[in-house]
Amino acid sequence: MSVNARSKGRSFEQAIALDLRASLDGWTVTRNQTDRQGGQVEGVAGEFTITRNGVHLGVCIECKAVESFDAAQLWREYVPDATAKLWRQAARQADGVRQIPMLIVKRNRREVLCMMRSGDAVRLMGLIPVPCMYVEMAGTSVTVMRWADVVKWARWAEVEP
Repeated sequence: MSVNARSKGRSFEQAIALDLRASLDGWTVTRNQTDRQGGQVEGVAGEFTITRNGVHLGVCIECKAVESFDAAQLWREYVPDATAKLWRQAARQADGVRQIPMLIVKRNRREVLCMMRSGDAVRLMGLIPVPCMYVEMAGTSVTVMRWADVVKWARWAEVEP
């Protein structure tokens, strides 16, 4: 991975962390450094640990800033493998720590999207109060939402683990 790609990924993660901190009132958002240090801490996965009063939110967030990602791919009957691969990685990582997978993905100068298993999205958000679409990806029903809408929802919702 090039220095520019790492820098772009880090900047994207920092922007998402700022959004999370601004929208999750009362929750502490800590960036996990394990991926970048080449190690893995037992029970920790994803880009962030989100806690309140010692309780973990239970969402494993994976952020990907990928130039090859194109949201138009999601409208195809079969989502291309490159996009499905990102989802499988996020799901595998979250399943390893028994958390809800959330993939936040963007392409340069394009809208940031958030993906969650449809059942998990309903459990976390209730009846999805934001515009969304449903796609079949890697054998799973996935809800795709604009990240900006998810952030707005989190600002007025009382998010509970």
